[in-house]
Amino acid sequence: MTKPLLYSLFLLFGLAIQAQQFEVVDGSIENITGIQRYNVVFEYAPDLQISKNDSEQAFLQKQYEKREQKALGSGEKFKKLWFENRARLYEPTFIQEFNSFRIDGHQVTAAKNISSTAYTMNIKTISTADGYDDLFYVEEGKIGVLLSIYETNAPETILYAIQTEVRGDANADEFERIRTAYGNLGEAASKHLSRKALLKR
Repeated sequence: MTKPLLYSLFLLFGLAIQAQQFEVVDGSIENITGIQRYNVVFEYAPDLQISKNDSEQAFLQKQYEKREQKALGSGEKFKKLWFENRARLYEPTFIQEFNSFRIDGHQVTAAKNISSTAYTMNIKTISTADGYDDLFYVEEGKIGVLLSIYETNAPETILYAIQTEVRGDANADEFERIRTAYGNLGEAASKHLSRKALLKR
C-alpha cells in the first residue's frame, strides 16, 4: 500500500479503534460487573507469532543479520531492545491509555503490582507485526492479544476473556509502531470494560 493511500486511511483506522471488535472466548461480562480496579500483568506467548516469519527466533536472527551488515553492533542492540521495550515502552503505554478513559463519571483503572484489588487482568500477546516504512511503502504495527480477567487468588477460573487484534501507527520505527498498538489496545479495552461492565450495572 502506498504512503498517500495509507495516510488517507489513518483517520478511518482511528475511528475504527473506537469500536474495536473483541471476541469473547471465555466467561461472561456479567462476572466482572462493577469492578473498577485491576492488577495488570503482561505475558508474551513463548510461541509468539511474528508476521511473515516462522518463529520469533527466526525473526530476530533475520533482523540481526540485516542490521549487522549495515552497522556492527546494531543487530545485537535490536535484539536487546526487542525484549527490553516490553516493560519500558509497551506496558506503560497500555496502562496510561487504559487509565485515561472515563465515561459518565465511570472509570476502570489498572496498575502493576497492586494489592488494592482482588482482580487481575492478564494481557497476553500472542502475535506481533512490526510494520514497515520506507519511501514507497508503509505498514502499521499490529498485535494480537488475549485479555483475561480472574480473581487474583483463583487464576484458574477465568471470569471474562476476550481476544482481539489492534493496529498501531504506520510511520516511525518498529518499536514505536508496536508501542502505539499497545496504546490503542489500552484505550479500546478501557472503553469496552467501562461501557459493558460499569454503565450497565
